[in-house]
Amino acid sequence: MLSKQHRLKGTANFKAIFKDGEKSFSSFFVVYRSPIIQDRPGQIGLIASKKVGGAVERNRARRLLSEAIRKMLESSDDKRDRVYVIKTQILEARFKEICSEVERLWA
Repeated sequence: MLSKQHRLKGTANFKAIFKDGEKSFSSFFVVYRSPIIQDRPGQIGLIASKKVGGAVERNRARRLLSEAIRKMLESSDDKRDRVYVIKTQILEARFKEICSEVERLWA
């Protein structure tokens, strides 16, 4: 689970990143990165719609992606906010595959 200081909150923050952020695609998720570098640690938002599945599947997808992101946050000092929109394919993926995709799209 992401620490409180790394969690993005508030609809306005999500909308701002969707509007102004740059978008990158993976087979497991879409990531929107804020163009503005903050003077605080970067914050992460996760979105899993009902298309991903029921509550159990959505929560599992969020946990998998959250853990992969947490590992990247420990080794990186990037201060941009990010929003991840999770796709259904993440449920069939191995954790190592998810980690490699997060790492590939981090920059």
